[in-house]
Amino acid sequence: MRKAIVLVVILTALVSLCISQEEGTEEWAVDQWKDYLLLANPSIDQTSSNIFSGFRNIEDLSPGTHIVFKGSARGFFQGLEVPYDMTMNLTVLDNEVISGKECVAVEITMDSNIEMQGQSSSMIFTGKEWIDADGTLVKMDGEMKTSSGGTEASIGLTTELVGEKQYKGYDCWVYSSTQSMEMMGTTLDMEMTQYMDKESQAVVGALVQGNEVEMNQEALEAATYMYEAEWELGGRETITTDMGTYDCQVIYLKRDGKVFGTIWANEEFRAPLKYVVSYDVGDLKSEMTLTLIEYTWKA
Repeated sequence: MRKAIVLVVILTALVSLCISQEEGTEEWAVDQWKDYLLLANPSIDQTSSNIFSGFRNIEDLSPGTHIVFKGSARGFFQGLEVPYDMTMNLTVLDNEVISGKECVAVEITMDSNIEMQGQSSSMIFTGKEWIDADGTLVKMDGEMKTSSGGTEASIGLTTELVGEKQYKGYDCWVYSSTQSMEMMGTTLDMEMTQYMDKESQAVVGALVQGNEVEMNQEALEAATYMYEAEWELGGRETITTDMGTYDCQVIYLKRDGKVFGTIWANEEFRAPLKYVVSYDVGDLKSEMTLTLIEYTWKA
């Protein structure tokens, strides 16, 4: 009789433990993941006129948080293979007041390399961004150094939020930018106005020295905006990266009912452990993979 009572007590305890474990690992909803994850979504054409990094939720991270993504893309441009590799470092600094707004300051370093027709081109961007409580870029200061075919250039960049405006059907933030490029002993200064769509954070229009720049409309329509895409929860998968082996929630990114990206996320990390996004924009067809390789979280 005593043995039976002991067995019942043990079984009851085990059942209670299982229930509590299930309650503690309750599946998050899509909106919870959207509000939780920081996604670095670098432009596939990371030029000086479209250098906005595309961060979301970074305003929720504490000073001292350090995140490093390693990315690679393999694809084709006009039928030619175009390998692309990059490393992006993010460090969250103390809050600062910019133009009357309290902002999160973020230090950014991005090192990338692309090859085309046997020629390698590299770019190193170092800078600082100030992002307000709504996730809007308020200011950016940085320097971009490029090297291609033996020719080197240095470009100083400053961008500030100066207003908002309806532009060709888009509800936009308006930015005033200045660039100072040094190349082969010559300095060229340029002023630019950029219109960034509030919803997608894509630069949809620009004026250079007062002259309108024609934007690639096909690229704008097909561009990948991960937060505005349809997010669909998949199952759980165990993956191994430089961070270790983790059980991850799989999240599918969809556009027009078709999957164009996949995220592997673990509740312990504010950034995905890995995500893959496909681009099909005009003559460019590519698949980019970004993997979390360093993560220092400050509570």
